[in-house]
Amino acid sequence: MKRCECTNGNGATGSECPTHGGYHCEQCHTGYHSVASATIRGTVSCLPNICNCPEGVAVTGAKCLENLSTTCSSCFNPSTHYFIASSQLCKAKKQCHSIGIEYEFDEGTATADRRCKPVQNCPKGEVELTAATATKDRTCENIQCTCSFGIGATFQQGCDTHNQQMCISCEKKHYLNHHAICVAIDTCRESEYEYRPPSLISNRDCRKKHCKCTHGTAAKGFRCIRHDKHICISCDENYEMGGIDMMNVLDPRCYLPGNHPTGIYDGFVWYETTVEKVEKARDVLEIVIHDKLVQDINDLVINNVEITIRDGLYHSDVKKEKENENKDGPLRRQLSNAVTVTFLATGFGSKRTSEFAATGFSSAIRDGSFLKELQENNPTLFSGIALVNNTIQPGNEGDSEKIFDKKEGKDINDSGNVSESIDSSTIVQEDSNEDTIIVQDGANKNSNGISICLLVVLISVCICFIVSGLCYYFKYMCYSTNKVHTEPVTGVCVSRCQYQRERDQEWLERLQHKRNNFVPQI
Repeated sequence: MKRCECTNGNGATGSECPTHGGYHCEQCHTGYHSVASATIRGTVSCLPNICNCPEGVAVTGAKCLENLSTTCSSCFNPSTHYFIASSQLCKAKKQCHSIGIEYEFDEGTATADRRCKPVQNCPKGEVELTAATATKDRTCENIQCTCSFGIGATFQQGCDTHNQQMCISCEKKHYLNHHAICVAIDTCRESEYEYRPPSLISNRDCRKKHCKCTHGTAAKGFRCIRHDKHICISCDENYEMGGIDMMNVLDPRCYLPGNHPTGIYDGFVWYETTVEKVEKARDVLEIVIHDKLVQDINDLVINNVEITIRDGLYHSDVKKEKENENKDGPLRRQLSNAVTVTFLATGFGSKRTSEFAATGFSSAIRDGSFLKELQENNPTLFSGIALVNNTIQPGNEGDSEKIFDKKEGKDINDSGNVSESIDSSTIVQEDSNEDTIIVQDGANKNSNGISICLLVVLISVCICFIVSGLCYYFKYMCYSTNKVHTEPVTGVCVSRCQYQRERDQEWLERLQHKRNNFVPQI
């Protein structure tokens, strides 16, 4: 049988072999293809397959199964093409649509395609937070309004434009107006009062203050301290303004002379007794205090005497005591077997009647007449006691110690009373309508102190003028005469004059000596 030769393939046999031992391929190996020989007519040769791969590396050798086929082993640029293993091809990666329509969800790999997703639209009630890009989707956030001085509204609460001013509630000192904006609540001026208080949705309504005044001209604006309060700025004919209260403020109501509401606040310390014993004497104390206050004062009418009995020693400064009661309770010093008795007597009189009455009551404490009347009413209850005016001023420990010394028996007068001068405290009384405060001052001890100080200053100035005059007089005598005065009172002035005269004489002698020895230069 004839057999032909074949490289890279199987040689033909039998009738397919033209010439025994010749070259003729019947079948090529994998990776080769048969080609008619160009040199030997009628023979076939096996040549290597050549594969193509425009976007990558083509396979070679046995991997190239078909000559001139597109078969790749890998791709040149993984960012633009990806390799499909099943078909051994490099395929271009998918291109996403323009920004805003699609974005690259996955850029792919060398063997996987790019993936794109459509850009989402913000749902109702949300707004775009960040715009979409080539590689990122659009992000959204809830629609939220802003609010200065409060809490902004949400979409569900009516906010339809993101970041616009729209409030649903406000901070303190602000209210929500009809534009849904928080506005600061107005503060009434000094001349105004709060007609209507602010609310969550309305401002404070301020109006001009108008006071009341019977028998006079009422105050308005800033002169009206409190709206509808009884404050007069002038009185009608035959009427006069009230007295001075404990804050040195004029009682702003108009009264007929002798018909001023008045009151007296005073008190004393009762030693060597108890609250229970003093309570038994309450009725007697009210009667005697009443009689002492109206004694020798015809135009004073006392309608009520209210007595307060407390254990220990309390300050009689009403204003200071009320301030401290709001903090730590009334100021007090605890004394063994000491009781503080204070009273508030109210009635009617002229401007100065309460002052005169308070001064008289203080004098009655000092001279013992008050204690004497108490003993006449009830000798058993009021025998062997000592009364002292309750004059301790807050913060003045010196006064406190004086009272304590007197408790030990010092400066006690013949009637058993401790001699102690006081300043009668001022009192406070308000009428039933709370229109104004009627206050009468006690004994004006401060005025006496000021007068004494002025007198001392005047005497000191006079002494200075007298001494200066004597000094000038004796200075003149020193220059006009050669006598040296040595009086005890004016000795200093005369000695200084004599010293000055001697210095002047010495200076004249030196000047005369220079003139006598002067030689002119040529």
